[in-house]
Amino acid sequence: MTEFAAVILVDRRGWVLLQERDEHPTIAPEKWSFCGGHLESGEDPLAGAVRELEEETEVRLGPEALELVAVQELRHPETGTDDETIRNRLRLLAAVDEGVGQIFQTLEGARELDNTVIVFAGDNGYFYGEHCLSSERRLAYEESIRIPLLVRYPRAVKPRTVIDEFALNVDLAPTFLDLASAPAAPHMHGRSLRPLLGGRHSKWRESFLVEYFSDTVARRILNMGYQAVRTRRWKYIHYTELRGMDELYDLERDPYELDNLALRREADATVSEMQAELKRLRGQIA
Repeated sequence: MTEFAAVILVDRRGWVLLQERDEHPTIAPEKWSFCGGHLESGEDPLAGAVRELEEETEVRLGPEALELVAVQELRHPETGTDDETIRNRLRLLAAVDEGVGQIFQTLEGARELDNTVIVFAGDNGYFYGEHCLSSERRLAYEESIRIPLLVRYPRAVKPRTVIDEFALNVDLAPTFLDLASAPAAPHMHGRSLRPLLGGRHSKWRESFLVEYFSDTVARRILNMGYQAVRTRRWKYIHYTELRGMDELYDLERDPYELDNLALRREADATVSEMQAELKRLRGQIA
């Protein structure tokens, strides 16, 4: 496939999307395990999970929370990713690295390397035990939503340029069109990254929307569809099908998102601000 893509680039000088398929582990049989909890002597695991959540949040949890705990904390494959899956992902990355090298060599041989825009990006991140998660890559934590984005195009991007602004996957299509001197369609949500790539740091977004609509693929996140907003300092996650389970993190003080502030009284003003920003962002795509 890599060789075929290289031929297209050289002979036809068009656009090529080369995508590697990730290693998808087989879901193991259900096992009971209490992730990160501390059970009292003789205490039922489910009751212990609920008690810990109530102690942490200082809120009496309702039936919806009990159901969530049963799915999220207890009845699931063992937390963490098995070694063979991790090895297979590393093998895949080695194959990607080799394929990118082949593309570079072919373009160099044709003297087209510096005339070609090369964009290297990922789909989503993975959990290797963070937040007691493994394959639930749909959730809005940093490990999942942050992906690599590298661009090589000497005509427009200086080597070793680092851009700190928020770049989203919806920005890729407008960027490609801009680089090809073609207008973006009015209904596109993203923005061209070309000004940032060229060092023109004009007014840029200070927040962005992340959404997930519940499905039945991953059992541990059943009914956990959410709407989330992330700013430079804060992240607020609103679960659309669960009451009293929203999350708020101060990413400056808590970059690993371990201390949920959503139900703390001192965070009420921040929660209101983030809810308003979430409403504003959703209004842009309504």
